[in-house]
Amino acid sequence: MISKGNDRLKIICQRNLENLAYVNCRLYPLFYCEDLWVSAYEKLKSNKGAMTPGVGKSSLDGFSLERIDKKIQLFREEKWNPKPARRILIPKPGKKVKRPLGIQGPEEKIVQEIVRRILEAIYEPVFLDVSHGFRPRQSCHSALSDVEKKFQGMFWIIEGDITGCYDNIPHETLISILRKRISDERFLNLIWKFLRAGYLYSGEVVPHPTLIGTPQGSIVSPLLANVYLNELDHWIVCLRDQYYEDGLSMTQSRTQEMKSLRSRRGRIEKALKTVVGSDRAELVRQLKSLKNVSLKTSYYDHSSKPKRIQYIRYADDWILGIYGPKSMAVEIKDRLSNFLSGELGLELNPDKTHMTDVRRKCVLFLGYHIQIPANGKLLKMRSPKGNIYTKRTTGQLVQLLVPMDRVISRLYQKGFCDVDGFPLSQKKWSSQDDVEIVRSFRSVFYGLINYYSGASYQHCLGRIDYILRYSCAKTLAHRHNSSCSKIFKKFGKELVIPNSSVSLIKNQYTNKRQRW
Repeated sequence: MISKGNDRLKIICQRNLENLAYVNCRLYPLFYCEDLWVSAYEKLKSNKGAMTPGVGKSSLDGFSLERIDKKIQLFREEKWNPKPARRILIPKPGKKVKRPLGIQGPEEKIVQEIVRRILEAIYEPVFLDVSHGFRPRQSCHSALSDVEKKFQGMFWIIEGDITGCYDNIPHETLISILRKRISDERFLNLIWKFLRAGYLYSGEVVPHPTLIGTPQGSIVSPLLANVYLNELDHWIVCLRDQYYEDGLSMTQSRTQEMKSLRSRRGRIEKALKTVVGSDRAELVRQLKSLKNVSLKTSYYDHSSKPKRIQYIRYADDWILGIYGPKSMAVEIKDRLSNFLSGELGLELNPDKTHMTDVRRKCVLFLGYHIQIPANGKLLKMRSPKGNIYTKRTTGQLVQLLVPMDRVISRLYQKGFCDVDGFPLSQKKWSSQDDVEIVRSFRSVFYGLINYYSGASYQHCLGRIDYILRYSCAKTLAHRHNSSCSKIFKKFGKELVIPNSSVSLIKNQYTNKRQRW
């Protein structure tokens, strides 16, 4: 098969990479390329839920080249229209309200996958490094790693929450943003069709009631949201550069207290070169006292340091770090709110958007607690001659912490433990055989341990290990009408099932453990 469409996508990506203002045209004829349809099908067929039908009983099962040829002909005649999505409501973790999710039909899934690949070839080269959600080679871990590297020394963090981000994106504004890089009305008209396709709920077709919102559950929806919020990324980066330029000439200066202490220490050290006897002993005592006081005194005047802003976004979750006074943080929050409402038609949720002094309180982002302790660290050091002395070390480093209360609450909701974290038998799995029981626990176990492998302090992962390991043992004991101690005696601490490779490997959770 000639890979004409895939080759064209590579050319589009290269042109957008070479020219960040490149305007793309003649995108609609890409739907005439059979190889794009086949590669889209190959990508989707192995996904979990790929065979789930949308409206009607048809699914990806049995999709053939003959069907592809018919769809290509419909695209040539511009007669193809997407069917409404089948809407279902899924629970939100820890909340009573449910999230609406649209399940697309098989043809809609394949067409949206082609649209996604086209948009990705155009916009991936121009997306900023601050964006990590739904992008190749980016993840929650890459976002958290950047937070750890770039947010050192920040005073204030704004936790951003946009009210119903996906449900409130104005269609007109979205299409106008797409028109900046795309000059093909037939392609844009196809996106219009998806935005207004409506959904099927309780057996009735409900047309899209408004001109806002991207359908959740759609393959192309996360990328469209990234394209839309890319405007926010660029605005904040420009704001960051403005503050950096304003403070570029400012140098760090010592506090008046530190200047006074260093001046007194200098006079004493100069006098020690000439004074002898009891007067010298008194000067040595004063010098030691001044050194101890200086260890507890602020070294730099923070008001003299250049103001800094850092920003990280994962999909519609983002945080803004600010190094500067509280008035600066309040001003930035107000300007950001005005930009969102005035330029993008979105609103900050006042109940969920917080401005936090991160030196005193943790901030929750992507399932981690972020903390930046303000206290400088003092270490006991030993000199080459064996003398012990105290030394000030660098403080204000970012700490990524596991929110154990939230993790235990989720495990409690799933039935792995009680509200206090005491392991319980997962009775709904006890009807499975031993291999399937351990495999089910292993999936949950490795998922949590791997996700929180970036924590600054690893020892708390042992608590998660304990809950799931003993919950698994109790489930096996429930199946065999036995006890935990007998299960561990039979299968070992790692619960190795005979004649299989399934087990729960025991790890040492120390701070020297490899992260990420």
